[in-house]
Amino acid sequence: PPDKWRVCYLIPHKWWRQFQLHVNMKEVNFGEGENDDAPGPINTNSLLAHSNASQQKASGRGIGQQLVELKPGLHEGKNVFAAPPKLWALLHDWYGGGPAILRQFSNGRANLYPNQHKCSAQVGQPRKRRRALTPPPSLSK
Repeated sequence: PPDKWRVCYLIPHKWWRQFQLHVNMKEVNFGEGENDDAPGPINTNSLLAHSNASQQKASGRGIGQQLVELKPGLHEGKNVFAAPPKLWALLHDWYGGGPAILRQFSNGRANLYPNQHKCSAQVGQPRKRRRALTPPPSLSK
C-alpha cells in the first residue's frame, strides 16, 4: 500500500501524463506505434523554485538526499505526481533525467512543502481575551 512508502519522488504531472499516453498508445498498436511520442527524459526543473547549475548537473538519484525548494502553489495530482521509489528507479533507468526530488509520503499524500508549518492550536493555557475599550467602528452608533 502507498502508506508504506514513507518517501516518494516527485515527477511533473505533465511528464507523467505523456508517459501514460505513450504506454496506452503502445498497447493499442501492439507495440508498434506510428505516433510514438515517448516522453523523453524526466525534467523536474520545472518543479523547482530555483534551478541552479549544481542541481542541473546532479544525476537522477543524488540530489534526492538534500531538500530542494519547490515552486509555490504546486498540488499533487495537478502539477506533481508522487512516484514510489521503485517506480522512480524504473522510469529513471528507462528515460533518465532529473534531478531527483525526494519527499516524505504519509497518509496517502506527499509532503511537498515540509518547511511550511500548518497552523495548529497551541497547547497550554488559553490567553485571556482583552476587553475592547471602544467598539469597532461598524458597531458604534
